[in-house]
Amino acid sequence: MDTPENESKFFVCRCQHCEGGIQFDASGFVKGETRTVECPHCKLETIIFVPPIVLSIGKIRITADRVMTPCGSAALAGSQWAFSEFSRIEEIGNSSALKPSHVRAMPFPLLLLFSIQSMFERKTKIFGFVEISVQSGIFYYKDSIPIESRAGIDRIRELVNKAQVLANKH
Repeated sequence: MDTPENESKFFVCRCQHCEGGIQFDASGFVKGETRTVECPHCKLETIIFVPPIVLSIGKIRITADRVMTPCGSAALAGSQWAFSEFSRIEEIGNSSALKPSHVRAMPFPLLLLFSIQSMFERKTKIFGFVEISVQSGIFYYKDSIPIESRAGIDRIRELVNKAQVLANKH
């Protein structure tokens, strides 16, 4: 998912001199752009840039060392990730379902054939959402992502597992 152009995109860069974190709104940056700013910690000039995104899950973006959300950012190292599924499966029947009056007038072999055909034409649909959360120190963020298929659920679960692996590597 891309962030709308008018939405703020906050990132954190480290000062080249004191390693202090500098959080900034990068919504006006173009790809590959760098800017020179005064570090709020050591007051020396340093370069800020938008770090490459390693992984995206819903509204959460992960760089090599940070977790970024619409509510702020935190360290990726040691962060804890959780995944919860809130879905239901509904069976969607054949639109040409038999009415009781048709059943009474239909010969048994034809009724049997029609019933078997209807059984194979039934489809299932998944409705609901998955919830992912990340905690890093006192920072906590939770996001809900709508889902429509088992593959979508599995894909998001896999991304959350990758995020946890990245968090454990640091």
